[in-house]
Amino acid sequence: MPARTISILAFVSAVMLWVIHAPERRPAPDALRALAAAAPATDAARRTPHAGRAPAARHGAIESASVVPMKGPAVNAGRGDALAGRVIMHADLQGASLIGVDLRWAHLLEPDLRHAHMAGADLREASLIRADLTGAVLAAANLRAAYLPRVTLAFADLAEADLEGASMVRGDLAEAFLGWANLRYANLEDADLGGADLSSANLDRARLVGADLWGATLRGANLTDADLRGAEMRHADLSGADLTRADLRGASLTSDQLASACGDASTRLPDVLATTILAPCG
Repeated sequence: MPARTISILAFVSAVMLWVIHAPERRPAPDALRALAAAAPATDAARRTPHAGRAPAARHGAIESASVVPMKGPAVNAGRGDALAGRVIMHADLQGASLIGVDLRWAHLLEPDLRHAHMAGADLREASLIRADLTGAVLAAANLRAAYLPRVTLAFADLAEADLEGASMVRGDLAEAFLGWANLRYANLEDADLGGADLSSANLDRARLVGADLWGATLRGANLTDADLRGAEMRHADLSGADLTRADLRGASLTSDQLASACGDASTRLPDVLATTILAPCG
């Protein structure tokens, strides 16, 4: 049986056991603490995070991690990929320095990563169930195809993060900074993006059905082919946003907002704004 399949089955079993028995948190092995402290930094990760979005991360050893590795070899603090593909439950990594950490294909259940410093982290195809990343720094992190149901990323710094194909259904991204982030094909259905900054973000073909974008900044954002049906967009800044072929039917917004955006005849507008003519892009 492929290793990936075994990992997924282990994760499902772990979740079932947690639901049935609700295990108490246990202290993490010292090796994990050392790994977090020694995680490799990338050039992108060394950049100064978006100012004012999160307090400085606590560097050095993690003081209180609560992790239950369900399958696989013991954590090896000398390897940067020691957590890749692992099943980790109830990890308490609040304020931890995890710059450049490798969590590809990992499965994390209810991790507490509030204000963690994860710039340049590799989370490709990782599953973070009900993760709390409030105020976390994920600048230039790779979250391609990550599964993040009901994730909390309020006030998080995701500048230039790669979230292509990521699923964040019903996620809380209020006041998050997503400037220049790649959100192509991302699923943000019913997500809270109120007050979020998505300046120059790539939302090509993103799914934002029923999303809350009240007061969000979408200056220069690429919303080509984006699905925004029923989205709450009042007070959102659409200056220079590309709405070519975007579906805005049922969305809440005004003609004044559209006046600063661009699109073409293929842009599907709410019925009350059907006669609005958008400025051409380019």
